[in-house]
Amino acid sequence: MNRSPLKPSTNPQHMDALAKGVRVRVERAALKRDLKAARRTLAEALASECVKSMTIEALLLYLPRVGYHKAEIKLRKARVSPTRIVGALTERERSALCEAVRG
Repeated sequence: MNRSPLKPSTNPQHMDALAKGVRVRVERAALKRDLKAARRTLAEALASECVKSMTIEALLLYLPRVGYHKAEIKLRKARVSPTRIVGALTERERSALCEAVRG
């Protein structure tokens, strides 16, 4: 059976989507590094466009000295589901999370 290799797409919409995906991954990696090094706060991270599709639990795990257990405690204290997507958080949930992380 003779198989031909896949041809690269030249569709502009497809190329734009690929470029956006790369940009978001690069921004998200930089944000994760900054969170881990405590150069950015959770409030700044929640306002960032690149984390809108992440779960809140995944984002909390990049905070210094926060593992699965502490993330679960903070989420329970803020009354937010760990599988909740950052972009879908209400203002009350955002402020409760920031308060739970601070205290």
